[in-house]
Amino acid sequence: MFRLSALPVGLPDYVGFHYVAFNLPFACDNPAEVSRQMKHFTGTRGWIAENNRGFGGRSAYDEYYTLRNELGDVLVTLCTRGKGKAKNLSKMTFNGKCFEKTSHNCVLDVDGNPVNFLELATKVYEAGGSFTGLDIFKDDFRGVLPFKQIVEMSRKEHYRDRVITPLNKDRGDRINPPTYMSKDSDSLYFGDKNKNQVLFYDKGTFEMSKWSWIRVELKIRHKEDSNTIAQMLLEGANLDALASGILRNYLNFKVAGTKRKEKRETCNFWDQFVGTERIRLPRRKRTKKDDEIDFDDVSFD
Repeated sequence: MFRLSALPVGLPDYVGFHYVAFNLPFACDNPAEVSRQMKHFTGTRGWIAENNRGFGGRSAYDEYYTLRNELGDVLVTLCTRGKGKAKNLSKMTFNGKCFEKTSHNCVLDVDGNPVNFLELATKVYEAGGSFTGLDIFKDDFRGVLPFKQIVEMSRKEHYRDRVITPLNKDRGDRINPPTYMSKDSDSLYFGDKNKNQVLFYDKGTFEMSKWSWIRVELKIRHKEDSNTIAQMLLEGANLDALASGILRNYLNFKVAGTKRKEKRETCNFWDQFVGTERIRLPRRKRTKKDDEIDFDDVSFD
């Protein structure tokens, strides 16, 4: 077992899931069914629904249950008794700790293994479910990403000249730069929180690590995109290559110069971190049926 905060500088980039959410096309309307579904999707043993019910409801659901680790951290949430457009549906969310075998995690299956995303996705689709959100992170331990420089390039006065992204669209003459926050640790958000986002995060400072540790996170909230990614992984796509290609499609940092930014070179740090291949997630045209079964996704982690 290991802690990421104890890893030395120079290690390869680390890629994984920080959050996974999916809907199931049935209501778990009694504790026995809740326990059965929790066991089926997590592999945990001995979990009793009656002992893990939350107080009140969550968003479009009247009941929710949690699976926690030995420290009390919520690993899995199962919401049921949906109402409105969520009627007769259940929802499950998985914290990223479920997918890593670290000292902060509890053992979820009888073999002592963390949740395998491909096995989970197979179960979701076999049950007739669909993914509603995926957060995929890529960590830089090599000191490739100059975080302060990226923040400076993304400020209002430099953003239009140095960054190309479809996530932050200007509104007429109004510049719409990414959101910078510095409460607990510096973070930079590209995009709208209700849609797909890219987050840059100085995780080393937050974890009080001695090593350089910058996290870049894809926060996918478009349901079709979430399922496209899951299907691509099930078909054999490499998670690192897929995440890097999507990041490259969403963001491009340009060197300074007098030419139009589209004709300038990409900053070397971005080429090193995500490579040069762009992956654009295909989307089909929405239909009236999509709108009838769709409802807002809410993160619980």
